Amino acid sequence: MIETQKYGEVPALDVSASYDEATQQGAIFVVNRSQTESIVTDIVWQDGKAVQIDQVLQLAGSDPKEFNSWDAPNRLVAKAIAAPTVDNGRATISLPPLSFTVLATRTVGG
Repeated sequence: MIETQKYGEVPALDVSASYDEATQQGAIFVVNRSQTESIVTDIVWQDGKAVQIDQVLQLAGSDPKEFNSWDAPNRLVAKAIAAPTVDNGRATISLPPLSFTVLATRTVGG
């Protein structure tokens, strides 16, 4: 949990996902709000279908007020990181502080 002035305690992780049944592709979006702590978490698929993570992009910084500017347009950029292996519907990923991570997924094998 993270303590905020406006909302009190909120979860350190903010997660959302989307899935397109027609293409069998999905995306998972994870924000680690902690300014100091990395978080290791499991992503679990409960429908029994085989899933593969094709790509992971991550944007992370050390200052919550950091930004890109005309003088420094690449201060914050998303970087490809190694995709975790999905084993029995579960994948483990480490999320650095102040990070936004996107995992591109797809159902495999029917």
